[in-house]
Amino acid sequence: MKFTVFFVLFLVELIFKVSATNVVCYYMSTNGYGSVLPESINPNLCTHLNYAFVGLNKNGSLSYLNQDLDVKKNLFKRVSALKSINPDLKVLFSIASPIFTEVASNETKRELLANSAKEFLKTFNYDGIDLDWEFPKSNQTADYLNLLSDIRSVLGNKWLLTAALPSTPTAAYNATDIFKILDFANIMSYDYFGPWSSRTGQNSALFESSRDSGYEKKYLNVAIAAKNWIKVGANPSKINMGLPFYGRQFELKNSSIHGLHAPINGGGKRKAASFTIICRDYGNWTKVWDEEQKNPYKYLENQWIGYDDEESIALKTQHILSNKYAGVMVWHIGSDDVYGVCGGKNQTLLNVINKEIKNFNLKVEKI
Repeated sequence: MKFTVFFVLFLVELIFKVSATNVVCYYMSTNGYGSVLPESINPNLCTHLNYAFVGLNKNGSLSYLNQDLDVKKNLFKRVSALKSINPDLKVLFSIASPIFTEVASNETKRELLANSAKEFLKTFNYDGIDLDWEFPKSNQTADYLNLLSDIRSVLGNKWLLTAALPSTPTAAYNATDIFKILDFANIMSYDYFGPWSSRTGQNSALFESSRDSGYEKKYLNVAIAAKNWIKVGANPSKINMGLPFYGRQFELKNSSIHGLHAPINGGGKRKAASFTIICRDYGNWTKVWDEEQKNPYKYLENQWIGYDDEESIALKTQHILSNKYAGVMVWHIGSDDVYGVCGGKNQTLLNVINKEIKNFNLKVEKI
């Protein structure tokens, strides 16, 4: 009898471990014009699907950012309809707005936002709200916390409340209290280098490089980003680390100097390129694997791009799983090779993530 009870408890714990990994997929509504329709997505590859974005009216209530797509083309409901294929899928509205400061500092507007959000969820059959405030200032710590608290008070535990957070924690975030309110947070662990930089660098390196400056080693890689959040009070079991399905491109100052941290003139002919574009159109570029940072980069003449491919996404996923974080967040699924045009599986990178999770869970089962 004792053995039976123990075995049942072990199975319950095992099932929890196997099913606990989040794969949070952001869906850009502009993909609804035809590049990646909701019906093209395999909803079984995501645990959560975030509709990006809805906005805010001046009074704090939620607003359509593109009524033609959101309502007339019925994109809201077409996204939530994916739950009929995967009943376990959770679909959320991601809120982005330039007026978060005004809304968060006003109790009446916060209350209206929370109640409006609840109505949106009920009307369109969504499962939660994702807050994408980029970014509160250091003197808005209380406003940010009050906003989360007021939304949670209205939504209760029936609906999810999540947030997109910067790669580096700042004084604006009381991490300990924030993570008590949120179901989980999506850490934007990418855009480490771009047109604003003085030299080439990986968009989302997993680890530091020996060529990095002290600042870069301290802040600009996925592994350290997670540690920095945990250090200030974030709950590691509520952290989803961001994986970008795109790369950042640069123009080299000297085409003969094309390694990591080579001098640049700024952004390249393309400032950014999706994984699909890179795998389809950059085949004649020279590819280099950055063994220290576990990421590839490519160059051709005076153009250079740091990006993620199947191998780097697999290694990042393995790292996230081995550290027992909540899971991964993907920005964004429309940048994946959704239709397999490069010869791989449809939704290539998403399939890599799911394969790594499956392999990890099989190892857990053998323990």
